[in-house]
Amino acid sequence: IWHFLRRTWFTACGCSAGPAISVGRQDSSQAVSSQMVSSQAVSSQPDSSQQASSQPVSSQIVSSQPVSSQAASSQPVSSQKPSPGAAANFPEVAETVSGGHYHNNIAAQYSGNVLICGDYALEYFSVSAAGNAGYAAMVSAFAAKYPALNVSCALVPKSCAFHAPKGYTDCSANQQKYIANTYAALAATVKRVDAFGTMAAHRDEYLYYRTDHHWTSLGAYYASAAYCSANGIVPRGIESYTTVINRGYLGSLYSFATTSLKEKLRQNLDYTVGHLPQTAYTMTYQNGGKTYTGTAINKNANSYAGMFLCGDQPFTDIVTANKNGRRLMVFKESYGNAFVPYMIDYYEEIIVVDIRSDQHSVAALIPQYGITDVLILNNVQASVSLAKTLQARLNSC
Repeated sequence: IWHFLRRTWFTACGCSAGPAISVGRQDSSQAVSSQMVSSQAVSSQPDSSQQASSQPVSSQIVSSQPVSSQAASSQPVSSQKPSPGAAANFPEVAETVSGGHYHNNIAAQYSGNVLICGDYALEYFSVSAAGNAGYAAMVSAFAAKYPALNVSCALVPKSCAFHAPKGYTDCSANQQKYIANTYAALAATVKRVDAFGTMAAHRDEYLYYRTDHHWTSLGAYYASAAYCSANGIVPRGIESYTTVINRGYLGSLYSFATTSLKEKLRQNLDYTVGHLPQTAYTMTYQNGGKTYTGTAINKNANSYAGMFLCGDQPFTDIVTANKNGRRLMVFKESYGNAFVPYMIDYYEEIIVVDIRSDQHSVAALIPQYGITDVLILNNVQASVSLAKTLQARLNSC
């Protein structure tokens, strides 16, 4: 029953792999197996926290005015104060400082299916270290179908790869092997984005939220730098960005937790950083048959869903002031939301396809928008749980 409940939750909440992922405590006091389950047994049900919203973020009429981030203030912005009784017990540490972001100050315990480690929580799981041959095959088949496109693949680690608590098996080697072996099975024409290696070099920085199952914009930045490296692009330095910082965020893992233990997460509320592109752009997205304008970074939001790309929209089109003839299509789930804004400085146009909700014909979109580059980006859990969904999008005619 314990295994069933755990697996059911991971299938039903964002980017989880259902029966393809083993979850459970690694200490001897718990009767939960640590045996890894093959990632080839793919669940077709996406996690509910990764579902695209059916509600538009903005009801504005489409505007032709470009968005210029240069008018943004370089001063931190706080859009929300911690609620009474939620005062932080730990001092805020700047995102790029190594250490001080995550405090494993209790014996980690499950609250429902969320592992509470102190002032942070985790989705704790393992994937098949042998990799995911099925995922590699579908990405390779897409690249073979469109040989003129420059195709890249980015598999992204999740927080437990770097922050497993005391008494629990370190998941770092497990996720690293999964990514490496999946990459090894890709066709030679597909570029491998070493997000894991780049992020591992900064593992003690603020790469993941403490209270939410997503990476932060800093984690996404390092993955974007890895993407640039794989594609011959010189990435901007993190210090070159104008930023906004909004505080007081209590995220999805707090919501998923089911016992009073989750109140530990109020010790150190998250903050969300927006790194603003230098290049002017316009952004439109489609939802419910209508087209809306938006911004890649909402400077007034303090949550992951609110800050980046107007949330989980099925189809997004970003037209920039660059005139380099490079047009990127990104296939993504919610982890792509924080990544895409970094691409604005490098491409003339970016088409974003949410694999969970978009219904366009990809075969038609590629010539319609003159796509030159494609990135398939998934976190490691989603690469299992959403594999069939991704395949349907890649094959859509």
